Amino acid sequence: MGKKVAEQASRRAELREVASHPLRLRLLGLLHGCTSPQTQREMGRRLSLSTAAVHYHLKKLLEAGLVRFEGTRPGPKGITEKLYAYKRGAWQEVSRARGRDEAYFLLDYTFACMQEMHREAAELIKNGRAQRFVAGSFETFASLEDVTALKAKVWAVLWQFHKKHRTPARGDTRPVAVTCAILPSEGSAWTGAPRVFDMMPEEQPRRSS
Repeated sequence: MGKKVAEQASRRAELREVASHPLRLRLLGLLHGCTSPQTQREMGRRLSLSTAAVHYHLKKLLEAGLVRFEGTRPGPKGITEKLYAYKRGAWQEVSRARGRDEAYFLLDYTFACMQEMHREAAELIKNGRAQRFVAGSFETFASLEDVTALKAKVWAVLWQFHKKHRTPARGDTRPVAVTCAILPSEGSAWTGAPRVFDMMPEEQPRRSS
């Protein structure tokens, strides 16, 4: 019994460590949502990650048994590419290892995705490869009723935009990450002044404060 308990504790620790990195959560989430196995190149393209980054973090997921190897197929320029798929039950296993309900794990996954979207966007902006963007944050003091009303309005606008632009189209359309958060806070760590960066095409970022 003691050996089994120790093995279970070791497994939980392994899963917590593997799931602690946002890129691994994104890879796991991507594979979870795919109907067919993916190559490292395909995953990198869909998540705007280098093949080296995908390889490193995918290896961690493989070693932990959260994804599985699904064979190979011919790739570009005569290269044979390996295929990977989500291992059924991986979300639930990681959730249990962290002692959380699956809904809380999906919350962590959502924040991990947002964090990576923001990281990528910052690099694109700094390298002069950004199109129109706006990003910012500010503190407010509002009642639950006011926050609920705001959430409904914002969600309605964003959902309509998503439905209209959810698939690639011909013309000048490009991938755009849209993130939104109305978050709880306990106060004095934030200043009341808005911190907003806004930029039109061909402009440098402008800060409003």
